[in-house]
Amino acid sequence: MISIPRSKNAWLSTAWAVITAIGITQTILYKLSTGSEQSWIAALRSPIVAALVGLGMIFFWIKPGYELLKKKPTALKIPLFLLHLVGYEMIALMIFFLFIGFWSGHLSYTWYESFVSEGLISNFHSSAKSYFLFVATIFAYDYFSEREQSILKQKQVENELSKAKINAIEAKLQPHFLFNTLNGIVALIEENTDKAQKALIGLSDLLRFSITLEPETLIEIDQEVELLKKYLMIELIRHEEQLIVEWNIKPSSSGFKIPPLILQPVIENSIKHGFKNLEQPLQIVVEINCELKIVIIKNNGQPLPDYIVEGVGLRIVRQRLQSYFSKDSNIKTYQEGSWVINELAFGQ
Repeated sequence: MISIPRSKNAWLSTAWAVITAIGITQTILYKLSTGSEQSWIAALRSPIVAALVGLGMIFFWIKPGYELLKKKPTALKIPLFLLHLVGYEMIALMIFFLFIGFWSGHLSYTWYESFVSEGLISNFHSSAKSYFLFVATIFAYDYFSEREQSILKQKQVENELSKAKINAIEAKLQPHFLFNTLNGIVALIEENTDKAQKALIGLSDLLRFSITLEPETLIEIDQEVELLKKYLMIELIRHEEQLIVEWNIKPSSSGFKIPPLILQPVIENSIKHGFKNLEQPLQIVVEINCELKIVIIKNNGQPLPDYIVEGVGLRIVRQRLQSYFSKDSNIKTYQEGSWVINELAFGQ
């Protein structure tokens, strides 16, 4: 498997290796096609030296120069980069001449004059292309690296904002839940002290269990059911035979996670409004489809009015759904025959 370079130096080295390979391949093909009697060492001398000199110039001239010049004012960058290019060409020619001269034994001032003249006039455009290729490579690497870092920082900020939003919603939920539950227990004290004591113990047990849960984390549906049962135990102590709760859970192998205590306000709302003007036991049915990630909580209590006003509890549930899941998640309340239905869809 071919690995993609990650560092700037790796990208520059890879680009130069490709250029070097092309130059050596061209030299080999030229020698083979022309039948030149020149030895292979002599034929490959120039491309090998060019490869070594070019690699050195990339890391000791182009890259450091780019890092320095990019900090200059915009108006000066173009002329400075052009001067940098000329310096690159002159230094590269000098080093190349010395390498070739010592290797071939033709080191002389006359040869140097013709060598430099040919390099500046005939091959300057080729060197300029290589120079700007590597400047563009460094620029592109810096641009996309900075963009990647910017996107990561943006995501981190969004995650922090999302957590802060979730915590704020949770902060609204806890007082609302405690206020309503304690109100019910206070009313129970006047009727039956023993029942009120049991309800307080149940509330303490529920709070002790829920306080260990992180607000921004999701829990398995089984844990949420256990939390609901602890809450419903308090309500069953208050209402006894007048409250009937049924469970219908369809499990799934893929798992189903939801925010902790997100179903409690829906159950509470069903009990609170379901008992209004009701002369028979209130039946609450909790249907959980783990495969479709849908929860239906229905009751046979007081029918819905023509105009539904969403209370604090259900509004918090809606906000939590939108904070945790996709736009497909929602809560719907509607009447179906004698049943008032609350349907919660958790985004797939």
